[in-house]
Amino acid sequence: MSGQQASLLHLALIFKMSILHSFKKTFPSIWKHKAFFLLVIVFQIFFFYAFFYTLNYYSLKIMDPEIQLHNSYSQLPSSEQEAAFNMIQGKNPLGEEVSNMLETYQSMMTNIKYFLFFSLLIYIVLNGLTWAFTDEIVNIKNVKSFFRYWLKFAIVSAIFLSILLFAVYTILKPMLLTDNINFIPLVIISSIILFFMYLCLALISKYPLKGLFRQIKKLMSNLHYLLLIFIIVFLLIIGLLALLSSLIESNIFLLLIILLLYLLALAWTRVFLITAVNDL
Repeated sequence: MSGQQASLLHLALIFKMSILHSFKKTFPSIWKHKAFFLLVIVFQIFFFYAFFYTLNYYSLKIMDPEIQLHNSYSQLPSSEQEAAFNMIQGKNPLGEEVSNMLETYQSMMTNIKYFLFFSLLIYIVLNGLTWAFTDEIVNIKNVKSFFRYWLKFAIVSAIFLSILLFAVYTILKPMLLTDNINFIPLVIISSIILFFMYLCLALISKYPLKGLFRQIKKLMSNLHYLLLIFIIVFLLIIGLLALLSSLIESNIFLLLIILLLYLLALAWTRVFLITAVNDL
């Protein structure tokens, strides 16, 4: 047997003995804790509604100043002679629009900061409750432990999402100054950050924050197993999302069915992720 065949056989055994075992465990857990699973779906709906409402509200506040900045930029002096003529007349050499541009830019940046703050708050509060109820399905806890998980979720999410925002800003900033925009590095870095964030969220119920990264280091010996879990979750969610997107202008009844399936799948993948990682 060649090395490649041995590797494929090893992966097949992992899938059959470990991942398939975790897959089967999720359904009895969900059935046993139907009320918690229903709460997971309800808070998912609240989360998406709150996030997209915030996105819609602040996108208007951000895009309007951006259009104003573009229009004001087009009115700036196009030559040194025009700037000198403004100076002779006692005006700002760059035109009267400069002060307005500064105010517009500050307004846009303020709204961007508000959007990021409220998005993070919505993620921590509503999505945190979603994850806390999901963990309740897998790891039965008391009320105190439930809120302890929620607090850990807030800390872990704040750390990783801050790192993600910094990475996005660092990668995109130089690209925006040139015509050469390559999103591949951004996708790779973001995927790595999100991989470790969701891995932490699957573990924080069982381990204290101080020992979390030590445990993750141990789990890296089973990286192929972890990657397989995340690939299954990713393909399921992306597949249903693509199907949902393709049916937006289709039959409303069919669209609602796919939307319900997407919400159920999203809730199930959380249960599966926590179960599979905890089984390691």
